[in-house]
Amino acid sequence: LTVPSGQETVTELATGLPAGDSVVSITVGPSGRLVSKLLSAKTVTVKVPAGSTVTNETVVTYTNKVLPGELKICKVSANSNLVGNLFSFTENGGSAFSIAAGTPASPVCSSLKKFAVGTNVSLAELATANVHVASITASGSGTLSGVSTPAGTATVTIAPGTTVVTYDNEPNAIAPDPVR
Repeated sequence: LTVPSGQETVTELATGLPAGDSVVSITVGPSGRLVSKLLSAKTVTVKVPAGSTVTNETVVTYTNKVLPGELKICKVSANSNLVGNLFSFTENGGSAFSIAAGTPASPVCSSLKKFAVGTNVSLAELATANVHVASITASGSGTLSGVSTPAGTATVTIAPGTTVVTYDNEPNAIAPDPVR
């Protein structure tokens, strides 16, 4: 770019960049020409001296990285008899891990796991006797699809940021005793 001398602000536009793209550094050469920079806004302000040529130009370099998305699974139950009970889950058919049920106001969640943006993660809650999955919901950046409460399964597509998938379990209805 050819610009007039003085202070110039350069901003990287998001057009054409992949989802999850983030500026991780902005460098200016020679370094003494840097006035200010703000990574989150993808902007840098530099001093451009009068009479600049190819041999003494001001060079601005952006370094970008696609950051992973994060996923956590939360467990809740409105039934106080289930709060604190452990429920087991798998992600993409991997090893099972357990999460204790919290209340809807105070869910208990797994640790955050990182996945590449665009990854589809298959979630499954392993069956628990006398309990059913009442709902599976997602909040945050990802999207939920293929939800099957009877099977306790869903697929989440990871997006930039954090996706929270919440499983709500409730006790099965107790069948009445047959009348004799």
